[in-house]
Amino acid sequence: MEGKQQTAQDIRIIVASLDPNVKVNFDAAFKPQIHQSCSGFVIRNEIGLILGSGAVKNDYISYSFSAEAIACIQAPKVCGGDGI
Repeated sequence: MEGKQQTAQDIRIIVASLDPNVKVNFDAAFKPQIHQSCSGFVIRNEIGLILGSGAVKNDYISYSFSAEAIACIQAPKVCGGDGI
């Protein structure tokens, strides 16, 4: 692909839920040497349909507990504005 530039696009598919109950699974990976973590999460409804998911890189994280706590907070914040 000489002479052509490719750009990456952020694609998110969000399905609005009529059911008020959702399940959030989250996890975090932590690198203490460079004070970074990565948070990942999946949001599902009662029958297991994925309503949203995502991953976020975090800088300036000192402890593994902090990485897990941030992952727990980020899931509803990232998908909260999408009607979930």
